[in-house]
Amino acid sequence: MSSKPPMLLARNVSPEVMRQFENACRSFFRNKEGLESKDYVACIAGGLQDPLISDWYWTAHETFDVLSFDDFMKEFRLKWLPNDWEQDIQRRVLGTKQASLFWEWAVKIQSLNTLLRGMPTHLDDASLLNQLEANLEPSLSCACDDERVNEDTLDKWLDKVKILDEKKRRECQQQRADAEEAAHSHLKHNMTSAGLAEPSRRYNTFRGNTTTERGNNGGKPKHFNATKMLPKLTDAERMLLFNNKGCLKCRCFLVNHCSANCPNDFPPALNYKTLTAEDVNAARHKTSKTITIVADTSRGSGSLPIAAIMPPTNDSAVLEGDSADLSKDSDDSVSHHSVPFSFPHYRWRCTVDSVNSLDRLEVDALIDNGSHTVLIHDYLTERLGLCRRKLIDPMNVSLVLSDSDNHVVTTLTDWVKLRLFDRNNLWSSRTVHAVVAPSLCTDIILGLPFLRINKIVSDHDASTCIAKESGYDLLNPPLAPERKDPLMSLQEKHREL
Repeated sequence: MSSKPPMLLARNVSPEVMRQFENACRSFFRNKEGLESKDYVACIAGGLQDPLISDWYWTAHETFDVLSFDDFMKEFRLKWLPNDWEQDIQRRVLGTKQASLFWEWAVKIQSLNTLLRGMPTHLDDASLLNQLEANLEPSLSCACDDERVNEDTLDKWLDKVKILDEKKRRECQQQRADAEEAAHSHLKHNMTSAGLAEPSRRYNTFRGNTTTERGNNGGKPKHFNATKMLPKLTDAERMLLFNNKGCLKCRCFLVNHCSANCPNDFPPALNYKTLTAEDVNAARHKTSKTITIVADTSRGSGSLPIAAIMPPTNDSAVLEGDSADLSKDSDDSVSHHSVPFSFPHYRWRCTVDSVNSLDRLEVDALIDNGSHTVLIHDYLTERLGLCRRKLIDPMNVSLVLSDSDNHVVTTLTDWVKLRLFDRNNLWSSRTVHAVVAPSLCTDIILGLPFLRINKIVSDHDASTCIAKESGYDLLNPPLAPERKDPLMSLQEKHREL
């Protein structure tokens, strides 16, 4: 063991560095023979190597030397750490959700909690257990409920959940491998049954003009060969097409045919680009309905509309007249009065928690008081990693504007828990149940359950949607308050200069 005290060299002192220095000092005191507790502070003074920290100590060393080591460290933190460092660590302990391996995440939270030892905000083992349990990954939390994990001590609970997490991840890996193998076998079977190992890559190549020259070539037709061939599909492209209802011939996503009955030509070989996930998203956006009105078919003939997604207001689509009599549509009735055919929808730009990231994801929510349910896009559900649950009674929906003799009915079977936040953390909604809807034309539709539970009052004339309890306006959110820098002492100003 070294006979010299530990040294603090860092200029930017963080709570982590401060804790390491404190632990090193305590270890030094324990192994230093003949050292009394009243001499602890004076003994470590030589280890303060940073010029500013050293100058701070020696300026008032007579006052510091008579303090206990614990009191000295309190003064040390008060001087050299930010004013809100304790609140920042507390927010990270309470707000960090599991987004990686359980054990790595749990060790990180415990390490942050040790930085608060001796502080009022430090969590004991029971409180820390409750906090970790509340921020578990949804699927792992469901697994804990199924296994009835109710250990009363932190160490036993951590060991039990660690075993469950490792088991769940092994099962997921095995399921993924089985799914890939099944997809590959199914794809191979489809291609074999179609009579093709893969679509021809020479079909759509440019052949130029075909001329027949008789004479020198013995009367055989003369062909101009193609200069570029369509590249072969990669394994990644095949999986993208297979998982997103794609065609191996025309290489389009979200279509209702396959290569055997494809009505399209092969894509042009010139300037061909490899298929990516962005192409899938573009196809989803392209195939989404401009006007989508969904009806609940579970009520028999008296179906009720769930949601309407319409294009934005067109300024040119107005009917003008000089009075309230809208029957006047001649050229001489045009004046400054206008009656638009449509108005912009009520949209709230908000954020939502994601189990796959520490940061919240910004989404676009449509406020629709004509919808009797809350809907969320299935793609967004997968991106957020939300835990899906099965509806007790599946919900059958169809397009209201479709042919009455040809209703296309879609069955919605899953739902998730959903809570939304203001982008500046000025307001948060209560948790609602959102039904997962495929090919939804927006990220989220906030229907009557959301509006009633959160007590939202809509004023169509003023274009406001206000929460009665807090006065927060979803359509006109207040600006985030400017954060004022704390007042600096003369010594801090001098140090900055």
